[in-house]
Amino acid sequence: MKTITIDESKIVSFKTEARAEGKNRLLKVKHRGMNLICERPDYFLKGFELDLFVSPFDIDGKIIYGKDIEIYFDQKGRWWCPEELSSEYLVNFFIKNPLNYFGIMSRKLHDTKKVIKTLKQINKKLGSLKSADLIDNLNKLKDCYHLFYSYYSPTYIVYDDLVLRFRQLLRKFLPVKEANVYFCEFLQAEITKEAIKHNVVGENTVKNRTPTTAKDKVVIFYKEPKLFHRSNLDNKVLERLYTDDLANEFREEFLALRLIVPIAIQISEEAQYIECKMLWPITALLLENINKYLIDRNKIESTEDIKNYSIHKLISLLDQDIKSKNRIIAKGLGVSQGKALGRVNIITNMDEHSKFKEGDILVTRMTHPGMVMVMEKAAAIVCDIGGMTSHPAILSREMGIPCVVAAKCVKTGKSATEVLEDGMLIGICGKSGECHLINEREGN
Repeated sequence: MKTITIDESKIVSFKTEARAEGKNRLLKVKHRGMNLICERPDYFLKGFELDLFVSPFDIDGKIIYGKDIEIYFDQKGRWWCPEELSSEYLVNFFIKNPLNYFGIMSRKLHDTKKVIKTLKQINKKLGSLKSADLIDNLNKLKDCYHLFYSYYSPTYIVYDDLVLRFRQLLRKFLPVKEANVYFCEFLQAEITKEAIKHNVVGENTVKNRTPTTAKDKVVIFYKEPKLFHRSNLDNKVLERLYTDDLANEFREEFLALRLIVPIAIQISEEAQYIECKMLWPITALLLENINKYLIDRNKIESTEDIKNYSIHKLISLLDQDIKSKNRIIAKGLGVSQGKALGRVNIITNMDEHSKFKEGDILVTRMTHPGMVMVMEKAAAIVCDIGGMTSHPAILSREMGIPCVVAAKCVKTGKSATEVLEDGMLIGICGKSGECHLINEREGN
């Protein structure tokens, strides 16, 4: 991510018919020989929010094209991208490469499941005012943003243009009523059905909602989207597509859009619910608790706006109260990065699997395929033995949870299963391989 200074007098404002009035303004500017587009000119990110979004936005190009594409933020906090990541360019790219879009959304589905799992872990400790819990939740939240918004352009930016293009195409060879009926059959997203069950449907009318100001009640729910959808009118529409001479010129485009638009609808609707009902409300509540913690301990003035702070700065302030009170109880080889906080749950045989609770730290001599269901519940994994290519190392990286292998007490050399005890509150760093014993009185 690069910060650039934009000459406001050189910005050209234009509109897209793909988005509703009020949200359809785009900006374009020539900057050092590059054509840059601002797809969301009314979004201004600074400090805390900028930290959350920079990491995923930076890999947008890698996910779509398999290469790094530089993105920029201006002095006002607006996001600018090269033309390759603009809505107009992307819609044409995905029509020519529909399987590319399908592959991206398949990977997003996998990552979204990880996000939901992590949000559940955060939500369990969301009311805690202990600094260790606040740091743990903040690190996990940043991971959620990284996974969730790494697919920002194919999820949000291109969506309206894909839908508009598909509807325009339908009306070229179908009567208006039939085209509308056909299109509407794709609109029922799976997550909407789940939202109805939880009674959380309906548009939010709060103005200027941001990740740090959302006031919604946190409701975590999920229903996997259907990446393949069959419409009742499909056969009839496809028959006309191949028998109507007028359809010859856009048959290939239609088939591409027919594959990706139903997916786009499912994924976009899912993203809206996760963002508005889960991710943003959790962000706002966590920041509120951090703010209270820091004010109560005279770390900041009550007049300060911590939304202007970076995540690193907030963690540094919170961490000051922990370093002198917690000690390294075990250390090993960090084989899956990330940080986690949880209760030790030592598993030595199959009979003990039932006592394992979601969010516990799994401590064992060595994991094996029969422990996968337990591993999926774990906030982190600690093993007595193992290396970078061991079973726990490979699976923990795939699951996106911290893992330490070959862990033992630094002073005595005792193995992790010998020095750790059930119920201990410990912090795990999957990078350094350190296991910290947490003083539970530190946040009260």
